[in-house]
Amino acid sequence: MLNSDKSKYNNHKDLLEKTKKIIPFDLLKGIKYFMPFEADKTQGSYAAGFMQPINFDSTPYEWCIGVASNADEKDLSYILIHEYGHYISLKDTTIKLTDGLSNIKAEGGELLQSFIEKCLGHIADELENIEDNNHYLFYARHKDDFVTKYAASNLLEDFAESFAKFVQSSTFESESLKRKMEFFNSNPDLVAIKNQIITNLKNNGIEKIADSTQ
Repeated sequence: MLNSDKSKYNNHKDLLEKTKKIIPFDLLKGIKYFMPFEADKTQGSYAAGFMQPINFDSTPYEWCIGVASNADEKDLSYILIHEYGHYISLKDTTIKLTDGLSNIKAEGGELLQSFIEKCLGHIADELENIEDNNHYLFYARHKDDFVTKYAASNLLEDFAESFAKFVQSSTFESESLKRKMEFFNSNPDLVAIKNQIITNLKNNGIEKIADSTQ
């Protein structure tokens, strides 16, 4: 093995080991690749992680999780739980994602579809079709409907951010956000996933999930 290949292998293995301390290994079996990447922090907002298929042009998908190698260690648990939320909302999709994840429609996966129908209602279409430069105004109008500002970016981010807040056992005042947390709490499979993650964190000495900074 060439030195560059060995270094790359070690970096990927290191990310897998870090991920296993947060997400139990049994829950990671559908994720085939663990990819560290260098994020550009000089631009203010930056991508700290991603979840996507290796090949968008064929199904079933082989999923890849990526985390910025220069992400703050204290933020790692939230980043990985957020990205895992993407995985559970998309892993059952059969849509050919030729345009990438950002353009997936509401019918992309059963769990995602159910979340959108029960928790977003009439604003789902507006969010799905909003132009990028109008997101700030959209969030200002609907801030009681989203757990974070980043959640109002698109349907996928809303699910992932809501899932992360569910795992954190966050509480909210607005009826809309209470309904989102109830969506997760009423699903035995999602409650079981949450409990597995919480137990795994405690077993690895991680007592608190850092709050999102977005």
